[in-house]
Amino acid sequence: MQVPCQLVYKADAPLWRTTARFLHPTGAPRTGMRALHPVPAPCGFTRWRRFFTQALRDLPNRSVASAPVSTPCTTRKHAVSHPQHSAPAAHPPAPGRRHLLVSALGLVGSSSLLALTGCGGALASEASVRFINATVDDTQADFYLGSTQEVSKLANGGAITSWRTVDAESTQFALYKGGGATAQLTETRALEEDSYTSVLAYGSLANSLRFRFFAESSASADSGKVKVRLFHAAENLGGMDLYITNTSSLSGLSPTATVTAYGELSDFSTVTSGTYRIRITTRNDQSNVLFDTTTQVNLSSLSVHTLVVAPRPSGSYPNVSALQEKGDSALLANALATG
Repeated sequence: MQVPCQLVYKADAPLWRTTARFLHPTGAPRTGMRALHPVPAPCGFTRWRRFFTQALRDLPNRSVASAPVSTPCTTRKHAVSHPQHSAPAAHPPAPGRRHLLVSALGLVGSSSLLALTGCGGALASEASVRFINATVDDTQADFYLGSTQEVSKLANGGAITSWRTVDAESTQFALYKGGGATAQLTETRALEEDSYTSVLAYGSLANSLRFRFFAESSASADSGKVKVRLFHAAENLGGMDLYITNTSSLSGLSPTATVTAYGELSDFSTVTSGTYRIRITTRNDQSNVLFDTTTQVNLSSLSVHTLVVAPRPSGSYPNVSALQEKGDSALLANALATG
């Protein structure tokens, strides 16, 4: 016989404990039956934080004091299934993961955040990072923070990851060839709480690999305007001019931004927001176009962008990695490249 079961998340109970109410066929609750999830043995703070973080990930749209939900439940003698219920039409915005984690641990006092006792250490703050592979030799690259692998086998040519949430602290960034066991490049960097950082790996084994950290803390552009700058990460190319236009010819136009050498970052330039064609030429030579987009690129009002010129896996023409500060990213393919 199937017995209906309902798991209820209780606001006054620890996060790891849920009460399972088993109903008699008459509808009356049967008491004395609980579903208890095991709690990890006391240990270092890191294991506790990982446990609660995973628990919160399992409840992506629900706070600790959420409404009852129906869910499959298994007893020793019965495998019980439940009818599906449609989700509410709307939910209030869910608290952030760190806020839920603090609440779950019972660390929010009336006036301050208390440090953990017994395990030692305080609740870690967070930062956001994303990675770009513009290296020549690593057709696939792995990225590590400390001993944790954050990215596996990211393609070169300027490929970009989504944002990752990491601990805001001083940590070692490391670059490995995809699947490799030895770090090719390491650098220790301090990440500030709630900061956004784009981490670019570029260069070659022959001429040295490098990291470039773009701290995304620039002021927004004015209304109706866009701020754009150019970074040169293609060691096989010399100085370059950037043109953001809506014209077919570059004749008589001044470049939007200029870099004179490999590894250089230009100042910000301001353009009117809109949809544009992006081209890059050899410096002071409009006839030698190195990069051209096949489709126009939309640059929205108030946004701030860094365009990274990245070498392609083959050929002399580069790609462009477009990084919007604290926002989206896109790898712009070069219409001039044939292979």
